[in-house]
Amino acid sequence: MTTATIVSRAVSTSAVTGSDSKSHITAIDPLLRALTGLLSLSCLLLIFVGGLVKSHEAGLSVPDWPTTYGDNMFLFPYQLWIGGIFYEHGHRLLASGVGLMTVIVALATFMRDKRRLPRVLSIIAVLTVILQGTLGGLTVLYRLPPAISICHGLLAQSFFLITISLYFLQSNLYRLSAAPAVSQPQLRNGRKHAAMIIALLYFQLLAGAVMRHNGAGMALLDFPTMGGNWLPSISSEVIDRANALRAAVNLPATTSLAVTLHLIHRLGGFVVALAIGWLLLKLARGPFHGTPTHRAGVILGILTGLQIALGIGSILSVREPFLTSFHVATGAAVLGAALWVLLSTFREKLID
Repeated sequence: MTTATIVSRAVSTSAVTGSDSKSHITAIDPLLRALTGLLSLSCLLLIFVGGLVKSHEAGLSVPDWPTTYGDNMFLFPYQLWIGGIFYEHGHRLLASGVGLMTVIVALATFMRDKRRLPRVLSIIAVLTVILQGTLGGLTVLYRLPPAISICHGLLAQSFFLITISLYFLQSNLYRLSAAPAVSQPQLRNGRKHAAMIIALLYFQLLAGAVMRHNGAGMALLDFPTMGGNWLPSISSEVIDRANALRAAVNLPATTSLAVTLHLIHRLGGFVVALAIGWLLLKLARGPFHGTPTHRAGVILGILTGLQIALGIGSILSVREPFLTSFHVATGAAVLGAALWVLLSTFREKLID
């Protein structure tokens, strides 16, 4: 479908509904679309690289900030990027690039897009990336305190959602009103379900961050059983079985707290999967079927399945670094897909 057709349909819809707010629609700006899309992809890559830093326990491989072993971060010799320095220093440079790209997107948005919402979001993006960089520096200066590290991780997910929102506003979808078969009450209902999924995903991401930064990711090494049990438990027998499995791979003994954090994350994943499955059924069987919202839901379902597989693989591989980091990045992608489902129900309201 061409841009001209999209705009024509949007304007036609405006005429039919009697709305004046859509009469000033202009063609999609290819530069802004490319910039916001690249920013989103770069942010997802940054989350993956951040996962590699944690998976390799390389967070203090460079013990100073904003310098790198006393040198200007951007002039640190490549031949010294060895061991954990490769991951930590590379993470810093990529983060700096994402920060610069965010500023460029904000400037381009103000110069080329007259709408208020993209402009406001671009400002929020710049402020968020500055805060994110500061939190990243504090994690080093204060020697990786779990609270700051967890906030750093969750803010990265939130920044990713902001970049997706910016891209959505430069895409075709926001220009198209809802399918005629979808009534406003049905849109609101779908909106509530998508918002609930996002809330559940945030809780799951928080649980995962708390688990990882408290060393509980490998508290239980068996799946689908949990310390030999099919039902979650923190009994002494479960702890003993868990420690026997950990000893077999030369891991230190775990604790009841670590097992509890691990179980919360596992059960959270189960709840999220059920909620997303329920949402997909509603989108597939109701008036949303065949709409952009339904297609976004299908992508959400595929990513959720991949995320579950990566989570299982992370456990059975005893936290293989790249597999675990893909698990972290795919979790962000699932959250982003859920936001896209939500935004697609608002598209007829985002013209102005």
